[in-house]
Formats: sequence, structure tokens, C-alpha cells
Amino acid sequence: MNSYSLAISGSWVLFIVLALLIIGVSFYSYRNTNPPISGVKRFTLLSLRIIGMLLLLFAIFQPIVTNSFDEVIKPKIAFLIDNSESITIKDASIDRKKVYSDILKEIQEKATDDDVYFSFSDNVNDLNFDSLGTLNTNGKRTDISKAIRELEYRQDTSNIQAVVLLTDGSYNAGENPFYLAQSFGKPVFTVGVGDTNSPKDLKITDLITNEVSYINTPTPIFINLDANGIYDREVNVKVTTNGKLVGEEKVKLDKNQNRYKLKFSFTPDKPGNYKLNATVDGFDDEITKLNNSKSDIIRVLENKKSIALFGGRPSYDVSFLIKELTKNRNQELHKYVQKNATNFYDEFKQKDLQEAEIIILVGYPNASTDIKYIELIKRELDRGKPLFFIASSDIDYNKLSKLGDHVPFTVLSEGRNEMEVLPSVNAKEVSNSILRIGGDKSDIDKWNALPPISKTETFVKPNPEANILMNYTFGNNTMNEPLILSRSLGNKRGIFILGYGLQRWKLKGYAGELSKGKDALDLYSQLIDNSVRWLSIDNSFDSFVLKTNKRTYTEGESVEFIAQLYDDSYLPVEEAKIAVQVKSNNNDTKEILLSDLGNGQYYYKLDNLSKGDYDYLGKASIGRDIMGNSNGRFIVGELNPEYSDLTMNKSLLESISNTTDGKFYSNTIKDLFNDIKAKDNFKEKFISKKQDYALWNLPLFLIISLLCFSIEWVIRKLSGLI
Repeated sequence: MNSYSLAISGSWVLFIVLALLIIGVSFYSYRNTNPPISGVKRFTLLSLRIIGMLLLLFAIFQPIVTNSFDEVIKPKIAFLIDNSESITIKDASIDRKKVYSDILKEIQEKATDDDVYFSFSDNVNDLNFDSLGTLNTNGKRTDISKAIRELEYRQDTSNIQAVVLLTDGSYNAGENPFYLAQSFGKPVFTVGVGDTNSPKDLKITDLITNEVSYINTPTPIFINLDANGIYDREVNVKVTTNGKLVGEEKVKLDKNQNRYKLKFSFTPDKPGNYKLNATVDGFDDEITKLNNSKSDIIRVLENKKSIALFGGRPSYDVSFLIKELTKNRNQELHKYVQKNATNFYDEFKQKDLQEAEIIILVGYPNASTDIKYIELIKRELDRGKPLFFIASSDIDYNKLSKLGDHVPFTVLSEGRNEMEVLPSVNAKEVSNSILRIGGDKSDIDKWNALPPISKTETFVKPNPEANILMNYTFGNNTMNEPLILSRSLGNKRGIFILGYGLQRWKLKGYAGELSKGKDALDLYSQLIDNSVRWLSIDNSFDSFVLKTNKRTYTEGESVEFIAQLYDDSYLPVEEAKIAVQVKSNNNDTKEILLSDLGNGQYYYKLDNLSKGDYDYLGKASIGRDIMGNSNGRFIVGELNPEYSDLTMNKSLLESISNTTDGKFYSNTIKDLFNDIKAKDNFKEKFISKKQDYALWNLPLFLIISLLCFSIEWVIRKLSGLI
């Protein structure tokens, strides 16, 4: 329905007054003329004068006509179509490629060009309706959550009222799509492609080891081997580092067992970056051999690690942590537990603090802490040393804030009342090395099953660079408040535990289960060990730091180089030349120059690397001055996550459709379009719009006004009017 309105710039009252004044003056001008003229001529001249003047007045007040109307937008369906490699493999009993092709043909027959189409794998791309039958299923990863996020950006203007998700459901990148689909607010109809039965396959599911180790120190290597549909055979599992055999073990495959856990040990004799590779024998009747190996990079350091621990007072947290840290012979611990404002139970030596590679604060600082020690600690943190913080009931957050940006949160409110809280691990942090146990999703359940610890009623706001590893549950409510935070900014790292009484995880969790005769994991020890190792990475200040964003890549995946450059005063250096030489194991070499992003940050994305091992050497320079050198290693093509799970993830797809009021379809889209159109929300959308027409700048106004004045002048001239 259309409606029109007229508005002017200014007051309508003033406009009417001026218009009446113009009419009155015009009447007065032609009341008596010399010489006298006829009534018709008088009326004509009077009309021309009034029309011309009113048009000019109208233009001065800038009139605008507004057209208000409703635009009708038809409901649309958004099709999210998986084009990763796994969508067209052959299952135990289903040819995914044929099912996938048949479904796309049916979509082309029943859908329309007005609907919205995306293809997704590791990236999301717009898709033309006519090109549905020519999709290249060569994506190296599956990120369903990224596709759903893309829809969120567009749904307000395109009237998307239903989503069709065509995939096998096995996502291996991005966050869990279940929560995003739930918050999207529209029905999601999931179309699963594949078989829920596992095909015949052997695969190295997990290769778990420490990111950092030390020379002459045994480093455990855990291998998880999965065998599906293959049994009554013997296979050989082998582990190598830099091509040299670390160990091998024969595994007898049993019909009643799917997972086999193996342990190896590696003792490096010199520092450096080692390529770790685990392989298992393959069979001709396997569905694929692309998942029969797994690789990683382990960094071996040379020196014994020095740790400085500050405690606010003697406590269980302090004593349990000291006992845990002293178990490792490669760690030298300097402990300073506060006795009073100026003294510790052990003599404080500033030299030990300066030589420490990790600084730990447990319930420190408190109200009696001398501020000079905070300043000494901050000075060392400014040099790039990592920080491990555990709260207490009497922590002084005002003094803690003196550490500046080394504390990645702001205290919103501080309370001393104590509460018992249960851990609640964020689902997307299952693979985080700080919380990693076995490397699979069951890790979350193990952390969440721990007994409660204590926390004060202090609430904080994490900084943007902070990563929330764990929230907490209070009573029956999951709080959107952090319990454990981590931060990695530049070469500075930190872990912050905002609760205390962690010994309960050891006594009531681990020891409690052992007392019942049950097998148990010592998650307290695991957390401390993982944290110290994570903090050990790049813990010493280096004026030039060069890294890749990952250690292992799929073939065809981009390798991102990230560098930071600082001067001797720890200030970022800009406009430097960062040259990197990338060399493959077959001696192919590439030279790249990183782009200056500002504030000492440099970046380059390298594409189209073939499968192999790569070493890189970076050099930072300004003119002829060399600012620093850095090197590292990465692997391309050894990891193929698309072959890590060869079954349809039916449970995820059903959960998404159920929670969004959609429907799940298995290898078919029969009745899909009828089900979508039957939904109450699938209807037209009316958007109110306005369109303005500025009359005052139309040439017609000026032309008519000038024409009126011109005709009036001609008539007056011909009539001899004075």
C-alpha cells in the first residue's frame, strides 16, 4: 500500500504567511493600473505574478514528497552444501558420490534461483544455482560453523526462513555447529550423506606428546590406533623421529576391540625441531590408507628450566604445587612464600628471579605484600617471561593490577564471600594443549567430573586477547564467567586460575577414585604439567620471533608466517625487511618477504606448497643491520582430517534438526520441500520502505516560474503599463 506526504524545510505557518503576503501584494499591484486594462488581462497578469512568486517561495522552502510503501520479500531457503573430500568417499555400504549427485539434481529440479546457495569446506563460497551439478569436492577440511555464521550476516535482508544443510556431519575445523545452529533461530533441515556403519579401516587416530621436551629426558609418546572391520590379523605400528626409528610394536587385532593404546618413549640427545611420525601397516581391503599415519613437530630445548614461585602465605595450593613441580628433575624451583610484608620463609635472591624462565603467583599479592616485589616481577614479565597465576581468598586485585597488561582481565566487582564451584570446560577447547588428556571429546567429561573448588564472589571481564578455557557451574547454573584463562600475545604467555583449593582435584578426585580400587587419572598433575610445558614455549625474550600458524598442514592448505620484531628496549620495530627462506626436503627453495602490518607485526600467506617436510630460516634487517634470525619446521600433506572420521555423524545432524524445529533426512530429500513449506514461519516478509522526491531542485519549477515572469513582462510591455 502506497501513501504520500509532503514536507518542507521550515514552518508551514511561515510559508502560508509569506504566500498570503505575496498574493496580497500582487492584488495591490494590479488594483489600479496606468493605463487601465480589461478584467481578463488583469486576471491573467495577476495569476502569472502569483504563480511565479509562489513557485519561487516553494523552492526556497525545499519541498520533499515522501512515498511510503511495503516491499514484499518471498521466503527463501538457504542451502549449505558440503564440498569437502569426505562427502564423496565410498562408505561401508553407500556410494556417497552417487547419493550426493542425486540429491543435488533433485535440488535443481525443485528449488529456485531465488533461493540462497553456499558451498563450504574450510571456506564458504557463494554458489550459483546453475553450477550445483559441477561442484568440485576437493576441500581439505569441513567447517560447518563458518557456513552458519555467513547466513547470520545475511538473514535480515534476504528473508531466509529455512536452512538445508547437506553434509556428512563430520566437522574437523571451527567450533561445534550445534550451538550456532541453535542460536540462528530458523529451522535447520539436515540431510546426512553417508553410512553410520564404519567401513573397513585402520587409522592412527591420535599422536599425543609434549610440544616441548629437553635433551637427555625421556619424552612419552602415546598412540591411539583404531581398527574398524579388520580383525584376526597382526599389524606393525612404528614411530620415527627425523626418519630414525624410535620404536615399533606388533598389535594383534581382535574382533571385540576397536581401539588400541600404545606408548613409546623418545630421548633426544640434542636441541632442535624434530619431526615425529607414527605409521601402521595398511591392507588392500581398507577403504583408505590416507589415515594410516600421523605426524607432529616436537621442540627440544637444552637447558634446565628455572621457575620462581611466589606465595601469599602457606597454603595447600602452595604446598601441593611445590611438591608437583619438584618431581621434575629438569625444573629448578625457587620458592618465596611470604612470611610478612618484607620477608619470605626462604631468602629472596633477585638474581634467581632474573634467571627464572617462568613466574608463578599463588595467592600473591595480598594486602601485606610489599609493592617493590610487584615492580620486580613486572620488570621480568616485561622481558617476555610467562606468568602462571592461582587466586586465593585474600588476593589483592588492586596490587595485582600493578602488573599492567600482563593481567588479561578487568575486575568488575570484588567480593570476599566464598562459593563452591564445579568446572565447566568450553567444548571448543577439547584439543587445547593445556587441557589435553587423550586428545578426544571425552576429555571434557573427565574435567567436568572433578570435585568442586573454591572461589570468591569476584567477577571479571576478560580482555579480547584472553582465551576462556573453563567456566564454572554454581548450584544448577552454568555461569558465563571464567574459571581458567590463558593468554598468548606476541611472545608473552599466561595462565590464570581464578579459583583455589585445587588440591581437592588431587585428594577427592584422583586419590578418592584410587581408594575405591578404580583406575583414575591424576588431572591435577596433568594440568600443572601441561601448563608448565605450554608456558615454556617461547618463554625467553627474543627480539625477533618467527612462527607458522600451525605445525602440520594438509596439502593445498595455506601456510601463514607470523613475525614480531623488537628493539633492545622491547619496543616494536616497523618498516624492517623480514626475508624468509623456505626449503623442502627435496631441496626446493622459496624466498618470501613478509608484509609490515605495523606495531612490529609482519605477515605472509604462502600457498600451493606440495607434500613434504619444510625448514624455514628468517632474517630481520634494517638496511645493512641484521636485527635477528629465527628458524623452524613444518609438515605439509601428512595430515588429512577429512579421512579421520569415515562415518556420517548422524547424532550431530539429528541434534541440530531437533533443536531448531527442523527435520533430519538420511541420504534422501524426499518430502523436504513440502516439510519446509508447511512450517508456520515460511511466509512472506513485509519491509516498510520510504522514498523521497526532492521537488525544490527540479528544473521544471524554475522553468515555469521564469516563464510566468517572462509572459507577464511581455503582456505588460505590449499593454504599455508603467
